[in-house]
Amino acid sequence: MGLGKLFGSKKGKEEKKEEKQKGAMKLEQAEKKPQSEATKPSYEEEPDPFAGIDGEEAVSSVLSGRFQVVDVRSPHEYQSHHIPDSIQIPLQQLENRFKELDPTRDTLVVCERGIRSQDACWFLSDMGFRQLFHLTGGLSVYKGPQEGTRVGNPD
Repeated sequence: MGLGKLFGSKKGKEEKKEEKQKGAMKLEQAEKKPQSEATKPSYEEEPDPFAGIDGEEAVSSVLSGRFQVVDVRSPHEYQSHHIPDSIQIPLQQLENRFKELDPTRDTLVVCERGIRSQDACWFLSDMGFRQLFHLTGGLSVYKGPQEGTRVGNPD
């Protein structure tokens, strides 16, 4: 390593000074220019392509027949308790089976606690479904009619 590099040569110092001045000038110019709406950075996130609904709204909507209900829990969980006439497609199988669903219908996706249903909604929205809802809190907050081996049986 040469001494000029170690201690900084006069030429190197002058170049750095010029770079700082150019940077400061660019910053001043940028501050003086008003930003149009089109060039302003957007900090807003896009809204989710699906909506969460609570247990009470889900009950009335399911009973009215508004939704095709998709249950993304495991077969064991589904046998335990599920919404009558729901379509059971475990989350792991959804990629291969989503075509069993009608993408033009309002679709309510459910699981036990509301986490897997959100994942399923993200996937289904990517597949072209536009009327997607997930049960916030999952079947643990759903007080409507259910079928299964644990229905009516206390834990």
